[in-house]
Amino acid sequence: MGRENLGKVIREFFRDVFGSRLAARLDEELMRTREDCDQRIVEYQHQQAQYRMEIEQLKAKIEKYEMVLLPMVYGNLGGKKQPTFEPVIEPDPDSWAAIRARHEKQQREEAELEKLASKS
Repeated sequence: MGRENLGKVIREFFRDVFGSRLAARLDEELMRTREDCDQRIVEYQHQQAQYRMEIEQLKAKIEKYEMVLLPMVYGNLGGKKQPTFEPVIEPDPDSWAAIRARHEKQQREEAELEKLASKS
């Protein structure tokens, strides 16, 4: 037996002796890690479900308060009409609609000036 063969035999011996235990240990650790990940996923999904339920409960509570408190605040209990709020939307001064509106306004003013000048 040569030195190379002796080294190979020793390596194979240690691989057979320690490798099987190491592989079993790594397999066990892998299974524990997978179980831990699965458990964390389940906990995460459970927490999300709880948050969704809490959001729905809060929405229902807000809706209930709006149904009771807003009519009291605005005096809608006596059949009065509740005030409506319409948002005031002003176009962006640099937008195409604003530029067009300014141009049309300027054209109308010039047309009125021409009418007044032609009447005189």
